[in-house]
Amino acid sequence: MATQEELSIIGHVVVEPRAWAEHAENYPGALEAKVEKYREAYLTASVKPGYKTRAESDDEEEAQKAQAKILAIAQEEAAFQKRIEDAVQAALAVQ
Repeated sequence: MATQEELSIIGHVVVEPRAWAEHAENYPGALEAKVEKYREAYLTASVKPGYKTRAESDDEEEAQKAQAKILAIAQEEAAFQKRIEDAVQAALAVQ
């Protein structure tokens, strides 16, 4: 069973560290190898202000993509509305 420290280190690079660690129990040495591989990167990154785990980073990235998509749709809608208003104004001007 992984310690909290090992889960934190794994969480630096894996979205679901507890699930990964449980799965790794089927592969002797896998947990220890991954922890050693990413220990320094985790220790360096985790002391910086605003540190986020892999899951937190992925969630933030997905939220930013969703916001950008919503903004693009809103801009398209506004442009479409403008074209409709221009067409109505042009039609009224002809009368």
